[in-house]
Amino acid sequence: MVKWPRTLLLTLSACLLLILSACQATIQEKGTILNPQAVERIQPGRTTRAQVKELLGVPTIVNTVRKDRWIYIQDRQYRNIQRTFARVVNRVEVTFDARGVVRDVQHNFNDQLLDPEKMPEAQNTQLWFAWLWDGEYARPATGAGSTLLPASEIPTHSIAEPTKLNPWWKFWSKDKE
Repeated sequence: MVKWPRTLLLTLSACLLLILSACQATIQEKGTILNPQAVERIQPGRTTRAQVKELLGVPTIVNTVRKDRWIYIQDRQYRNIQRTFARVVNRVEVTFDARGVVRDVQHNFNDQLLDPEKMPEAQNTQLWFAWLWDGEYARPATGAGSTLLPASEIPTHSIAEPTKLNPWWKFWSKDKE
């Protein structure tokens, strides 16, 4: 019988332990950790910029063209080193008036981690940066005297149909046209 040196056995055991620990799935948080109770405390017409910053912290994105719009994004993923098992993206958009008081708050909260294989196709392929750039400034505002409108007022594309603005993603898609 072959006797293995003790240092070789310890080294192999440590390597095996490191390799197997990479298989452990974890929840990864990116962006701002959003608290739904804090968002509910924001009242349009009453809450100021300083109070929003105190409740939610520094925004993930401040629109450089419209500084009255703060966006908070939370990306939670349940994953291991090989693949993402589930994902949820929560978003809060706060719009201020000229005095620095909250005019509007829009948000979505989905605390369930969704399996990417079971998500609707449009949600699965559209990343948060595509939402940001394809939304508000993708098309010019129309109408008498309009300058810039919020993303909710500009019709861009239906959420049910895949976007035609970024055709490169179809290369990676499972069902190609």
